[in-house]
Amino acid sequence: MAGVFGPLAVQSYCFRSIKENVQVADAVRKIGLDRIEICGVHCNFDQPDTFESVIGAYRDAGVEIISLGVERLSGDRDRDRTRFEFAKQAGCGHMSINFDPAEFSAAHRVAAELAEEYDLKLGIHNHGGYHWLGSRQMLAHAFSLVGDRIGLCLDTAWALQAGEKPEKMVELFGPRLFAMHLKDFTFKPDG
Repeated sequence: MAGVFGPLAVQSYCFRSIKENVQVADAVRKIGLDRIEICGVHCNFDQPDTFESVIGAYRDAGVEIISLGVERLSGDRDRDRTRFEFAKQAGCGHMSINFDPAEFSAAHRVAAELAEEYDLKLGIHNHGGYHWLGSRQMLAHAFSLVGDRIGLCLDTAWALQAGEKPEKMVELFGPRLFAMHLKDFTFKPDG
């Protein structure tokens, strides 16, 4: 199924109550999709020896892993590389990411180098007003410091929670908009 911005997928976190990847893949097919973004609930990205079994569970069910995330990239090249290795093995073109503010200076440089090496686009996931990269002002500042392989994975609900208008963020960051997370709940101002 294709959406306005490209193929529709589901984030594996939506199935966080299901722990077995075979069952998650089955649930994805039951909702009429065949693409997924895998999160840490369903894969320990620090254990490369498990990657093939995770990837195989989805491949065997006809579900394409198009992304992983949301993963904090730390600047520790060896730790971060395992996430890129998973993406390569799974055939992903994108990773939803985050950075800790204290690690940002080193982390974004390592992330950009690895993104180039592995030919991936990295989308910063805006985690709302509580998160340092939740506002469009901070995202614009971050983007002024990083290369063009690092863009935005716009989460519309978190944008609303931060007092932002998602459509304004689409306009502002269009060329750097690599992915979107849409949620199916009613957002209330009190959270």
